[in-house]
Amino acid sequence: MSNKNMGKSPIKKFLEIYSKMRNYLPKSKYLNEKQKALFFEILDQIKNDFLALNADLKVRATGEMKSKVKESLRILNKILDRNVDQSFRNFSYDWDLMVFNWNNQVGRRPDYLPIIEEIRGKTFSKRTSRSSILEDLDLIEQKLRSLARYRPPIFELSQHYLKVLREELRKLRED
Repeated sequence: MSNKNMGKSPIKKFLEIYSKMRNYLPKSKYLNEKQKALFFEILDQIKNDFLALNADLKVRATGEMKSKVKESLRILNKILDRNVDQSFRNFSYDWDLMVFNWNNQVGRRPDYLPIIEEIRGKTFSKRTSRSSILEDLDLIEQKLRSLARYRPPIFELSQHYLKVLREELRKLRED
């Protein structure tokens, strides 16, 4: 039984995700122009590879393409350490899944798998380690600010004592 007879074909699903990623890339505030160009290049090459596979052609990735794909994974992994919005998480998840499938069929690089798993974990987690730390630092800062305004009664007594000492010192200097 062919995949074409069961709902949407895998290639149609891929093309929908491809289109969604291609539309998101120009709007991404987390990628610089050079990185966007890299992602576009990879995206188009992976699309061509999947179309060729769908046509039962043999596809073989070049060393350069494999390096570029790995670099894209490194970039995503690093960006996901920051506090990013849900649309970037969705893009990262789609990218991760696309690269995982491409790697299984074309790239065949086992060293991608740990990075792919790490990205998958980060896209599912709501709070990354870095964002958790930043949120905790904000809470600590708020508490410190409220403590800075707090003036226990002993401070008032100390201020009075300091005034008396100053007064005594002034009298001693005058004599």
